[in-house]
Amino acid sequence: MQGKVVVGKRGGGSEVKKQSPARVIPVVTRTSPAEWQAWLGVDKERFTRPRAEGVLNSRKGDRRPHLVVNVYGQPLLGLLDSGASRTLVGGEGWKVLRGLGLRDYGGGATHVTVAYGSRCAVHGCVDLPFELEGRVRVISALVVPALTTPLILGTDFWRAMAIVPNLSQGSWGFQDHAGEVVVSDGTGLEDHLEATQRETLDGVVGEFVGRVGTPLGCTHPVQHVVDTGDRKPIKQRYYPVSPVLERAMHAELDEMLQAGVVEPSKSAWSSPVVMIRKKDGSYRFCVDYRKVNAVTRRDAYPLPYVSHILDRLRNARYLSSLDVKSAYWQVPLSEESKERTAFTVPGRGLFQFTRMPFGLHNSPATWQRLIDQVLGPELERHVFVYLDDIIVCSAQFDEHVETLDRVFKKLKEAGLTLNLEKCQFCRPELRYLGYVVDRTGLRVDAQKVECIVNFPVPRTPTHVRRFLGMCGWYRRFIPDFSTVAAPLTDLLKKGRAWLWSGECERAFAQLKEHLVTAPILTCPDYDRPFIVQTDASGKGIGAILSQELPDGERVVAYASRALSKAERNYSTTEQECLAVIWAVEKFRPYLEGTEFTVITDHAALKWLNGLKDPVGRLARWVLRLQQHPFKVTHHPGKLHAASDALSRDTAEVSCSVVEVTESSRDGWYQGILERVRKDPQQYPRWEVRDGDQLFRRIVGKSSDDPWRLVVPKPLRLVGLQECRDSHPAARLGVFRARQWIQGRYYWPGMRTDVARFVARSRVCLPSKPEMGRPKGPEGTRRGEVLDPREDTVA
Repeated sequence: MQGKVVVGKRGGGSEVKKQSPARVIPVVTRTSPAEWQAWLGVDKERFTRPRAEGVLNSRKGDRRPHLVVNVYGQPLLGLLDSGASRTLVGGEGWKVLRGLGLRDYGGGATHVTVAYGSRCAVHGCVDLPFELEGRVRVISALVVPALTTPLILGTDFWRAMAIVPNLSQGSWGFQDHAGEVVVSDGTGLEDHLEATQRETLDGVVGEFVGRVGTPLGCTHPVQHVVDTGDRKPIKQRYYPVSPVLERAMHAELDEMLQAGVVEPSKSAWSSPVVMIRKKDGSYRFCVDYRKVNAVTRRDAYPLPYVSHILDRLRNARYLSSLDVKSAYWQVPLSEESKERTAFTVPGRGLFQFTRMPFGLHNSPATWQRLIDQVLGPELERHVFVYLDDIIVCSAQFDEHVETLDRVFKKLKEAGLTLNLEKCQFCRPELRYLGYVVDRTGLRVDAQKVECIVNFPVPRTPTHVRRFLGMCGWYRRFIPDFSTVAAPLTDLLKKGRAWLWSGECERAFAQLKEHLVTAPILTCPDYDRPFIVQTDASGKGIGAILSQELPDGERVVAYASRALSKAERNYSTTEQECLAVIWAVEKFRPYLEGTEFTVITDHAALKWLNGLKDPVGRLARWVLRLQQHPFKVTHHPGKLHAASDALSRDTAEVSCSVVEVTESSRDGWYQGILERVRKDPQQYPRWEVRDGDQLFRRIVGKSSDDPWRLVVPKPLRLVGLQECRDSHPAARLGVFRARQWIQGRYYWPGMRTDVARFVARSRVCLPSKPEMGRPKGPEGTRRGEVLDPREDTVA
């Protein structure tokens, strides 16, 4: 059950208003670390109950709000601090956590600034699974031993838990998406279910799902085969490890022997073991199968597209996530494959797997084939599987429970067991593959995005590639991803010198900002027509896929990419056509077999469908579009701001604003502008865009030479300074500078202006190479000319 938090004053004769099903959840205040430790021992049982009901506790000396949270069953008292952006663990709190076996790992921050501006050293980071009223969130906390407060719960904890403290009343509650403050009842099932629904779900789940300690299952429909052909066995020595790692390795080995996952071996094959440290300080047992994988025949069984799964979760009111317990270890190995998985353990000898191990590159394909075979196509409408993540979604509760029952029976017949601790049933929203899914649509997972937001400034191309890889997973939420990220992707080009410029810094900050403010995308409704909005600029093309729903037009996905060097030479009409071609093919899984509308801001595209005698590139593009039934609608640029922003960067937008005001001060510019407006046919090499921007087409060897922005006289110096600041190679001489300028702008007398600017620039002069005879073996020697009439002092 769920209800609004009802708050009343305690003490002084006031009572809490009773209103079922609401409850009051206390915010506790305490005084010092010593009191905290003493209180923890006295009141421990009171806060380990499923429901943390109690009264507001306060003592003299410290009226700050505190909250009791659980970490691995250990209650901890944390200070609710709205001024702290990160959760911090003090010295006293870290002693308790170390007693639980937790270990910290290196983090990005080295110091934190606390109250009154003082700085404290950061010992490291630790990922803590905070549990509050049955809700568990893993939050990365900084360990700061100098803090006297055991635990500070910062705003990252507030956001992750979605709590709303009422400090004046001494209470708090959870907040749902509708803005209401609700509380969990702590039973482990979802709040929004009614009592009868809970009983029904309990009956279905309890009949199948094993509790803690359930033996590991072993399936029979599929066996994993390691096909190495006639290759000779590969033997590798084990990697030397410290005594600490060796003990951890032996402990993991004993557990696998007990579970029947491995067995002693006499194989001629041998691979080394690698212990990977987890974030919580423990170790993961892994085998280095790289050389075995290099001689193994590949299994091409396809994995599903993540985007296709997410798009089919529309109107899912009930969502369940099923976790197969140690999924790969429930798949047996064929007899001939066991010896190829052999591995050596220092001090213990040679062993081999009897179940499918992690690390073999065909393991994902084998598991996907198994789960597709077990569940079958009849559950495809409501069950989606990506590797070991099984999602069940339905619009009605009865239908959802029935589907769960069918899935449980199929898994049981296949000999597969689930891990109840990681399963989630009948939830209104679900975190899946880095996204949050509910019936309103799709949004980014704030917990996953936090590592991107806290990513330090890249120092090498490898760091840039890692950052762009993390951001690229969420590019469907970023309207202008390719354009915004262009300065960063340029750093990855072959032969490009490393230079972290102001443009790179802005792009780095903008990508983080876009992820923090990412919109909610709707899942597509294939019974309604789609709308594709496209636009092109000199640097990129962008597109928006949307649908007209009862509550208005909703975005399904954003897409954009940068133009290649050759594509930047296309005319405006060709670039707009390219945007349509690319957008239709990009969104083909949505548009194929349906009639849709293309909205663009270029009037020339209105005749694209009715072009009678197409030639060249346009003819090829028309043929590619013939299979799609669509109509083109023209929207002026002012009404087309959304997709227009996808294809432009912020520098272009800000420059155009200045240009409109400065152009009026140039008589020559105004004269050309008026003549082209009145009779554009008489001036085919000139074009007016967006009302006041003038472009000139430079005729060269090819008819596809680029259009260049005509710069009025008051802004020419700005263009030259932009060349000097954003293109360091242009500082090396007049030719390089003129080459850069001519590729973007036009004005009469440009050659003379560039030469004069470079000759007078204090920035360009030191960058010029020294001219003259080559230096000798001793380099440049300096001499002094002395006047014999003056005395010198040695």
